[in-house]
Amino acid sequence: MFFLNNLRRREAIFRKNLIPVWVALIVLSGMFLMGASPNGCMPPAAPVAKTGQTTSYAPGDDGDLQMGVASPSPRFTDNVNGTVTDNLTGLIWTQDADCDGTNRTWSEAVDYCNGLAEGTCGLSDGSSAGDWRLPNVRELHTLVDYAYDAPALTTSHPIKKLQFDVHFEDK
Repeated sequence: MFFLNNLRRREAIFRKNLIPVWVALIVLSGMFLMGASPNGCMPPAAPVAKTGQTTSYAPGDDGDLQMGVASPSPRFTDNVNGTVTDNLTGLIWTQDADCDGTNRTWSEAVDYCNGLAEGTCGLSDGSSAGDWRLPNVRELHTLVDYAYDAPALTTSHPIKKLQFDVHFEDK
């Protein structure tokens, strides 16, 4: 599974508009605190989902407070172009979690993801090499639905070829 990278678009806006970095940081920090998205190029911070814990064992625990946002229905949208949008976080993933069936080291996986583009991995989304990147562990954890296992995703997820008991090791 791979995640669409927005970094190039952000850098292009800074270069094109010649915004001094310190001004941009102040403005962007304020916009994110207010939940805005400058020029529509950066998503707001991802919401934290409810854990599903309903039993309270102590005052102030998650069963008591019920913090977080409810998972949207549907949780995932098949974009019919080889990608899937997570409607909770707004992250875009490849629909095929194992498009070429090759085991890779972490560094090889990083290089492979950076090279993904339309025409590879079942993608017909208009992406170019460099638009995709390997997700970090926190992004992967946003996919987990603790009500399920093997896979720990909602039963209606459109992600194909999920693997279990797979790990990366660097050579």
